[in-house]
Amino acid sequence: AAFIFIIAAGLFGNQLPSKNIAPILTWTLWWGGLILVILYFGAAWCYVCPWQALAEWSESLRLWGVRKQGLTLGLKWPKPLRNVWPAIVLFIALTWVELGFAVTYNPRATAYMALAIAGMAFASAFIFDRASFCRYGCFVGRIIGLYSNFAPVEVRTKDLQACRTCDTKSCYKGNDLGNPCPTHQYLPAMEHNTECLTCMECVKSCEKENVSLFARPWGEDLVHVYRPRTDQAALALVLVALTGFHGFT
Repeated sequence: AAFIFIIAAGLFGNQLPSKNIAPILTWTLWWGGLILVILYFGAAWCYVCPWQALAEWSESLRLWGVRKQGLTLGLKWPKPLRNVWPAIVLFIALTWVELGFAVTYNPRATAYMALAIAGMAFASAFIFDRASFCRYGCFVGRIIGLYSNFAPVEVRTKDLQACRTCDTKSCYKGNDLGNPCPTHQYLPAMEHNTECLTCMECVKSCEKENVSLFARPWGEDLVHVYRPRTDQAALALVLVALTGFHGFT
């Protein structure tokens, strides 16, 4: 409802930025508030993301419950693009558009940008399987994923031994209780928060009740050594570079 309200205000409201709530809600409250959300709750934004929600509701033709076969083609995301490079390209494009066209001061441009992201989420939902756009293409989600490694919460298994004796792998495949993991995470092997959307579907689908949301020290993922990712390192460098460039401009 808030998302639709912002779109309506941006498209049809007063186009003076000081008299339109769309830029304020989007670029001041939401964009700035994401920092606090990630700091304390990790990928909680992904839990309520309107782009993916609208796309999933439309593709599955239902608002809640376990999604059965919907309207999607169910294709696999292209193997060469199974990384965050698409999100990096989109984030650079966003910064270029923002600086070049002063989107943060333009209510209608803000609405158009929100609709463009929604369009990409819709296209992905109807073409590819699960939440492929969230994992590979959404620059908001990938930035959240990178920083949620610092967050004091995590979705993990309670007992790895119980996972080793599990034959159904419902946390990954889904069942009548919960949907498959939207980003193809297999909990016994998950070492960090980067791809986890905190959607809690694995909590619902685990027949052994072996999955939960845990509190932990800040920066827990950052002290563990796991397989390095060049694309994630590039995203971090791009964020630093664009922040510095943004400051100078």
